[in-house]
Amino acid sequence: MPEISREEKLKLVEKLPQRLQDFLYSEDTGAFLLYLGEKYNISDEKIGLLSKLVGDIILGITPITSLAQEINSKITTDSQAAMNLAQE
Repeated sequence: MPEISREEKLKLVEKLPQRLQDFLYSEDTGAFLLYLGEKYNISDEKIGLLSKLVGDIILGITPITSLAQEINSKITTDSQAAMNLAQE
């Protein structure tokens, strides 16, 4: 899937309901991603990739049905860990 520009992503964010915008920018969301990183022993760099992936799902860029597959290809090669991470 081709990358979209930052400007295009910002336009998509503006179209989201306020509740999803709040979720996207929430400190709690960031803290949860850090928690998952510790739990699954994911490097800071890969946590950044996970954060981007979650954002792309919220924005509708990546379908949620592809989450485990995307995690498996970008975050961890352990398919069971990718499934578990996607579930959480």
